[in-house]
Amino acid sequence: MLKHANESSGIKLLFEPRSVAVIGASRTPGKLGFNILENLIDLGFKGQLYPVNPEATEILGMKAYPQVDSIPGSLDVAVIATPAPTVPEVMESCARKGVKWVVIISSGFSEEGNTALEERMLKIAKEAGIRIVGPNTTGILNTANGFTSSFVPGIGRAKRGHVAIVAQTGVFLGYMLAYIISSQQFGLSKVVGLGNKCDVDDVEVLNYLGQDPDTKVICMYIEGVKNGRSFLITARKVSKKKPFLVLKSGVTEKGAK
Repeated sequence: MLKHANESSGIKLLFEPRSVAVIGASRTPGKLGFNILENLIDLGFKGQLYPVNPEATEILGMKAYPQVDSIPGSLDVAVIATPAPTVPEVMESCARKGVKWVVIISSGFSEEGNTALEERMLKIAKEAGIRIVGPNTTGILNTANGFTSSFVPGIGRAKRGHVAIVAQTGVFLGYMLAYIISSQQFGLSKVVGLGNKCDVDDVEVLNYLGQDPDTKVICMYIEGVKNGRSFLITARKVSKKKPFLVLKSGVTEKGAK
């Protein structure tokens, strides 16, 4: 995990960005880059929104930009939904732009054995001081301000509430969100898909949610943690303030496989 002096204030920008670029934005309904933009619009995100696609001039009524470098003004968060081999090049453009946070939706990294590509992308980010959520993630949802990087259809109907959900695997989180939105009555505060956890991990997010006034209950779906001792120390501290529920996968022989 990349270390920063004030992690809680730093990660707050991830959930409360003033400007967001969707790299790999699409005009085709059903594609990840289309769904992400549509969800941001449906949720009423009030910040600056920049679709990035070199083959489009307008997407969903918004001016599209050929690359991150051509976006005017500063950029807090970039959501990357392009094929994995293109991500290092995109990361380099984010570095030139001075992007602070990147959420990588793209899959095809260490989860498929392609650790070299993930390490290359992470090296660029470290040198530029960029923080990463993912890769291979559904990303972020903040119902308080309408920010999301999720491609789950219909997430714009998510109710605002006080339950936060953190999960490692995108597929599980995607189905879970669809189930909650379509059939459950409780509302959500924050949703965090960590994906491969090449940078931001459970401990940093748990610390943030422990201080988040909108979150009253924290639920986590965990496949594994990088630093068990640090996680337990943080979990004990947070659980004294808020109910904290954990579902640990892979505890049976079939689950582990």
